[in-house]
Amino acid sequence: MSAMNIYALIMSGMIIFFALILSEKNDVLINKIVFAISIIMLVFNIYRLLYPVIVLDIVAIPIEFSAVSYIIVPIIFLFKIKKLKAWATYASMMAGVFYFLVVILNGSNTYGDYPVYDVQIAIFNHGAFLFLAVLKLKTIKFEKKEFKTIIIGLLSFSIYAFLLRPLNADTERIFIYEVMDAKYIYDIFPYENTFILAIVFYIFLILALFLTIKVFYWLNKNKAVGHM
Repeated sequence: MSAMNIYALIMSGMIIFFALILSEKNDVLINKIVFAISIIMLVFNIYRLLYPVIVLDIVAIPIEFSAVSYIIVPIIFLFKIKKLKAWATYASMMAGVFYFLVVILNGSNTYGDYPVYDVQIAIFNHGAFLFLAVLKLKTIKFEKKEFKTIIIGLLSFSIYAFLLRPLNADTERIFIYEVMDAKYIYDIFPYENTFILAIVFYIFLILALFLTIKVFYWLNKNKAVGHM
């Protein structure tokens, strides 16, 4: 393993450990820390969006799941939008867990050419997601009916990305569009009938997303202590 892989493994372990420790504390302390993390994430990422516009006259539109969640998730937690807490927690889980999995398994290849500054920003944002996901899964009991909120959230994000696609010239470097296009299937199987495999890929993708929601509820059922 490279230094980046080991670093991500240690960081994710520490984040989960401290989130579990905090989940046993009182609600007042938990709420203060969630508020602090959310306000820092929101202000910092709004600054990152506005800086290119003000200084470089370049409009940066968040497209990726994580990038959109940088803004949406902290807003939901800051304003305590109860009906969307399940979505915010699920989005945090998806962004945090899968980010650290990728870096742990393939960190040197994923971030080998990136500046240290960009890597640290990514670690901070996704570390915050992972922390919030573990904390909320441990302290909030989500109801089964909130399942549809998560589905609507996923559909809304997909529609959002689809509608903004004409504004992005270089879609080959954006992961959500690579998934929508089944790019990796066509790269591996560049044949005339590859569209059949692409359909199979989309079916498995939908099933995989439903599985992640099932895991979300399983973790919540088995871990929640019901603070809030």
